[in-house]
Amino acid sequence: MILDSPPFIGRCAAITRLKARIPELSADTEPLVIIGEPGVGKTLFARAIHARSPRRALKFQSVNFSILSERDQRVALLGGVPPELSTTRRSCLELPSTVILKHVDCTNPFLQERLAEALTKKKVTRLGSDDVELVHSRPVFALLLPVSRLYQKGRIIEPLFRKLREFDSIAIPPLRERKEDIPLLIDYFLNEFLDRWNIRGAGRAEASQTLKRKGRIETGLLGLLRRQQWKGNVLELKAYIRNVLLVNHRGCVQEMENFEVMKMILMAEEGSDFSLRQYLSVIEEGIINRALTRNSGSLSKTAHLLGMSERSFNRRAGSHQG
Repeated sequence: MILDSPPFIGRCAAITRLKARIPELSADTEPLVIIGEPGVGKTLFARAIHARSPRRALKFQSVNFSILSERDQRVALLGGVPPELSTTRRSCLELPSTVILKHVDCTNPFLQERLAEALTKKKVTRLGSDDVELVHSRPVFALLLPVSRLYQKGRIIEPLFRKLREFDSIAIPPLRERKEDIPLLIDYFLNEFLDRWNIRGAGRAEASQTLKRKGRIETGLLGLLRRQQWKGNVLELKAYIRNVLLVNHRGCVQEMENFEVMKMILMAEEGSDFSLRQYLSVIEEGIINRALTRNSGSLSKTAHLLGMSERSFNRRAGSHQG
């Protein structure tokens, strides 16, 4: 079974060169380093590689160390067995698939040393055990800065620096350096949202015109978007398109938490008193419900998606149900 992967959108020279390397990178089995600012598409590029690799029938794995507690970082990277853990957990490196490891520079020196050792020996020892497990995964490291910069800043230790330097490194440019791709990205995101919301026929044409008229992306005004810095990169542009559609197109469902955000902004601008906690609670409930739907009601998967322990997530979800 070949799993579909969202396309890596772009026609500029830099993106064209990156896309041309996907077949070569997909055939490789060695770890890979992907560097880029938040929102440039590091995970999307890793998924594109996985979707064409010999591992494509297996589930693509993701571990974001920047949102995990120190204990959860240890469990994710090393796994564990009783009595260290209540049940046996495999290390993410044991899984026979592609695993993207985000922000390994957010881990402590002990874990970085163990990671460097696992990459060198192709073996990992679970917490609470002396048994050695083989590394079966293909790790893809997603970093905000080049490995050498992280080492200079003291964010990664020397053994891990030397190991990561051995692997192929890919840099994805920020959106401000590929603004010729903005019209193509806008068109793609527009159609993606209209498909997601099942808008067809006249409603689809109206939504497109609404976006172009109200979103200021007609040919004569496209320069406004090109002059934006887009600090959140492609992800920020996608959020912008979604917001324009939700706010301006009457065929799209007006989501309650979207209203709450707009009301908070308005009251803050006008100096009106309001309860931040109350409004954030509505927003949080909407996000939790969407994440639960995305994971077919699975509490453990949703907790992982939101970067929370299962216990913490159950407590937060229960407070909204109450």
